[in-house]
Amino acid sequence: MSQFNYQMDAISANWPVHLGAYADFVTYQLEWVPGKNGYVRWALEGSPLFEVPSESIWNIPQNKNKTNPEKTMLEEPMYLIFNVAVSSSWGAKPPNPGKECRGDGSDPVTNKICDSFPMYLKMDHIRLYQDLADDLEADNYMSVGCDPKTHPTKQWIEAHIDEYEDNDNKWQEVTGMAFCKSHDDCTIGGSMAKTPVKTGKCVNKRCKCLYKSWGGPRCTTAIAETSTSGSTTYGSPLWASIAVTAIVVVLTTISIYVSTVRAAQRKKAAMRYAHVPKVVDETPSQPNELTKENSQSNS
Repeated sequence: MSQFNYQMDAISANWPVHLGAYADFVTYQLEWVPGKNGYVRWALEGSPLFEVPSESIWNIPQNKNKTNPEKTMLEEPMYLIFNVAVSSSWGAKPPNPGKECRGDGSDPVTNKICDSFPMYLKMDHIRLYQDLADDLEADNYMSVGCDPKTHPTKQWIEAHIDEYEDNDNKWQEVTGMAFCKSHDDCTIGGSMAKTPVKTGKCVNKRCKCLYKSWGGPRCTTAIAETSTSGSTTYGSPLWASIAVTAIVVVLTTISIYVSTVRAAQRKKAAMRYAHVPKVVDETPSQPNELTKENSQSNS
């Protein structure tokens, strides 16, 4: 991987935790809306605590040369990582580090802190919501998934694979093995011709893909095929697509030719029938009856 200089940008907010957080569950919320009119908002039990609007990072003070670069509200695919943030850099040192916690036991505050150990952090639930309304801003690329259409992460990684692997950690296709509770956790869902689409199933609480053409931890990713030239393509190989197209063109041409010939034959037969002369038989079907005049004449 080539060397480069980078700067990590971060936006955050700190807020003192009230006593209720040590006695019962509390609900923390983070609302993240991308786009120029978006924001990042932190809330506790539904009450907003702090907010960073998008305008504060893209509409920034500038000098006449505009040397202060504009930022963009975070919109790239990211992971949710829950960190307890127990670190000495946060001032979370226990009393008398490296020694007996209570020391000589003469400090009542230190004794109370040490009496509370060990401490536990319990999580009841983690829920992720997505706004599916049809009135979102044009630059609101809100989505859930590892490879959204607006930011094709999979395509980028495969095009820069040398930046994501080394000799000891080679890239490999992941097929199933995600934790699951039911078959619905291991498939893309939906239906085709009223038949449910199943790309995987849950076996012993682990996803197992049903077909080689589907992969990913939950069997929801279409597997790319690698041709003999080493390039990566999606769907059927190029030669197969060309062959199918050629067959369709030939069959279509034959069908049109046969239809044209049959139409010409029907037209020719109709014209031949139209020119056949009609013979009118004027001979009476029954002999003429002799009239009285004819009878006298003959006599």
